[in-house]
Amino acid sequence: MPDEAEDAFRKALYDLFDLQPLELLVLQGIMRRMTLQEIATSLTKLFKVNDKTCTRHHVFQLRKSMMNKMPQLTDALLTEGQRKELKP
Repeated sequence: MPDEAEDAFRKALYDLFDLQPLELLVLQGIMRRMTLQEIATSLTKLFKVNDKTCTRHHVFQLRKSMMNKMPQLTDALLTEGQRKELKP
């Protein structure tokens, strides 16, 4: 692997492993091509133990914080059903 590609890969992994647990779960939902509402519903199911809920807006905010942390992956963080480009 060329040094430039290896360096870019290392930086991307560093950014990925620096995400918070909820952000990782949102990323997992995005990778599964889920909508914001579907991600919120699945997170709410995980929170049932503590009687907490997760809203579509909360998932939206988590995704926005991930875009600020990893601007090079902005296009990859688009979700199913998104109508327009997100402003950072």
